[in-house]
Amino acid sequence: MLGLDLDGVIYEIAAPICHVASEMTGRQVVKDDITKYGLTECLGLTEVEVKDLIFKCQEDHWLRSELIIPGTRRFLNEFGQNYPVVVITARPDAVATKEFLCQELTVEPEQILVFSARSREKGKLASKLGLTHFVDDHFVSLTAMMQVGIKPILFDQPWNQLLPAPQSRTWQLVDRIKNLNELWRFIDV
Repeated sequence: MLGLDLDGVIYEIAAPICHVASEMTGRQVVKDDITKYGLTECLGLTEVEVKDLIFKCQEDHWLRSELIIPGTRRFLNEFGQNYPVVVITARPDAVATKEFLCQELTVEPEQILVFSARSREKGKLASKLGLTHFVDDHFVSLTAMMQVGIKPILFDQPWNQLLPAPQSRTWQLVDRIKNLNELWRFIDV
């Protein structure tokens, strides 16, 4: 069974990050500026500013139709006809996330399962749910998946191009996808 992260996989989180970061810094921030998951390093923000930025980007008004990654809606609608759409997000409000996905997809609401967990805790939850594969844009979440025997799939984003040391050799072996349609090769149809 397949699981997915929300931000950076289904939902284009870079748009709100760039918008809020531009307001905070007074300079135009674009997606390609986000070269690392750690925003303190690539945007020159303090830890407090990053926490404030993330909090603002996770507010409900940022869940908007136009920020669903192109091609994602089509894949999830097709996939959800035969399989549950399982989302494990670091967003604290799983209910609001499920409501948003139910509005955006043609999948039956009972086929959409949304859970909230911090990056390092996602692996344990995914294992309890019986997931075999998990798609995320964040190395920490995927490391948690590997630790419990779940196949990690890295969703390609500007911030995950540099492989984390010392496991860079391990990460070279991880499948990387550019869009969700590429997931069909992992699914027994």
